Amino acid sequence: MKIALGIITKNITEDISVLSFIENARNHDKEIDRLIIAYSHEIDYVYLKELEAHIDVDIIKINESYSLESDLKNMGIDEEIYKTFTKSLDFELFDKVPYSFSRNLVLIKAMLLNMDYLFFVDTDVYPSIVTQNNKLEEIDFINSHLEYLKEPDVAITTSDYSGYFIIPPMDEFYGLKEYMKGLQKESAYNRVVCTDCISYGRKENRQIRDTNKILGGNVAIKLDAYYKKNLPPFFSSTYSVNGERVLTRGEDTLLGLFAKRNNARIVDIDLLIFHDTYKHFPTIPDIKTQQNVKDRLYYASLGWIGRNPFLNFVKEDNYLSKYKEQREYLKKYSKYVAEHLDDDRFLVMENAIDLAFDQLPKFVKQYENTREKFTLIVQKIAGGVLVNENSTC
Repeated sequence: MKIALGIITKNITEDISVLSFIENARNHDKEIDRLIIAYSHEIDYVYLKELEAHIDVDIIKINESYSLESDLKNMGIDEEIYKTFTKSLDFELFDKVPYSFSRNLVLIKAMLLNMDYLFFVDTDVYPSIVTQNNKLEEIDFINSHLEYLKEPDVAITTSDYSGYFIIPPMDEFYGLKEYMKGLQKESAYNRVVCTDCISYGRKENRQIRDTNKILGGNVAIKLDAYYKKNLPPFFSSTYSVNGERVLTRGEDTLLGLFAKRNNARIVDIDLLIFHDTYKHFPTIPDIKTQQNVKDRLYYASLGWIGRNPFLNFVKEDNYLSKYKEQREYLKKYSKYVAEHLDDDRFLVMENAIDLAFDQLPKFVKQYENTREKFTLIVQKIAGGVLVNENSTC
C-alpha cells in the first residue's frame, strides 16, 4: 500500500503545514511514501531540504513540469493532450493558476508513481481538531481516512474543518442573509451570525455518512477508482472582473457530483481537521478592521459567483432561473455589504455574476475538453481500456 500526500500552493516555504501531517502519520505508525507539491512561484530551498530529510518529495512547478511532460510523452501521449494539464494559459497571461489545474498535476503524478491512495490537504490545515474549550487535540489523520477508504466500494473519503468558517463572524445587518443567497452560501448563515462561530471537531461518536460533497483540503482518494469508476478530473476556471483575473472555486464540489453519478461511493468521516483560516486562532477575526479578512471574503465571494452558473448547469438545477434569482439578490443587497464593511469593491458583485454567466458556454467547453483528455491519459496509465467507460460526467 503506497500513500501520497498532495499539496497545491503558491510558494513552498516553512509557512505551509505539511510537516505536521508527515509527523502525525508516524506518530500513528503510518508512513506517507511520497509528498507531491504543485507550486507556481517561489521555493525556499532550505525548507525543501528539510522536507526531503523526512520524506521523498516530488515538486512540480506550474508551466515548468518538464519531467512530467517527458513521462507522459514516453507513454505515447500526444503533446496536444498532455499540455492541457502541464501548460496553464491563465498563469502565462494573468499569473493566476486555477485550483483544478494544480490538483490535476498532483493527481496525474501520483498515478504515474503507482500510488494507491492520494491525500490532499491545504497549506493552512493541521491534523488536529478544535475541542469545545478551543484547544487543539491531535487526531490520527491517515488511519481515520483509510479505515473507510479501504472498504471495497468506497472511492473517496472526506470531511469538513473545525475552526472559523471562510466567511468570518459578523454582526447581523440588513442584507447579509440575502447577500449569502446571492453567493449560494445561505446554508452557512448560522455559521456567520452566531454567538459562538467556531466549528468543533470530535473523535468519538462521529456521524459517518455517505455524501456527494468533497472538501479539497481534507480528502483521500483511492486511485484505482479512476480506472474502475472512470472518475473525472478536478475542474475550475477563471474569469475577469474589473480588469482583474479571478479564480473560480468549487473544483472539489464538482468532483463530488460527478463521482456520485459514476456510482463512486464517497464517505464523510466526520473528522473536522483544524483550519487556521486567519492565522490567529482562537482570536475572533474582525472583518471591519482587518484588511486580510475583508480581502478573503471579497475573493471568496467572486470565486463562488464564478463557480455557480457551471455548478447549477451540471446539477441540472434550473441554472437560468437560479442565475436570475441570485443576480437579484446581489443587485439589491451587495450595497449593504459594501456599506457595512466600508468597502466599495463589494458593489461589483452584480456585474460579476453577469460576467460569470456569460462565461458558461466557455466553461462547459473547457470541462468537456479537460474530461476527454484526462480520460485518455488515465487509459494510458492504466495500460488500456478503463473498466467503466460508460461515465455520466
